[in-house]
Amino acid sequence: MNIGLVYPVVYELTQLIKTGFWEYIGDNKVDVLYYIAGMTNIILQYNKDFGPTSVTCKVLMCYLVVNMIVKSFFYLRIFESMTGIVVML
Repeated sequence: MNIGLVYPVVYELTQLIKTGFWEYIGDNKVDVLYYIAGMTNIILQYNKDFGPTSVTCKVLMCYLVVNMIVKSFFYLRIFESMTGIVVML
């Protein structure tokens, strides 16, 4: 998860610098929350007090999985053949 999250976070930080804080946050609230939760989850899993089996990490991971499923369905709406399936859900 570390490698898969580092590149998007770096890219989004460059977009934040280019566009300005308030304009960026206005357009990307869900993405910002996802990146913050993902980075927090990674940090907590390496922390000795929490670890990957703690309730906090499990709750964050559940949020991340549900968020990615929802984002995947938004992405699938782009394809005309998948639009019907996404609308039914």
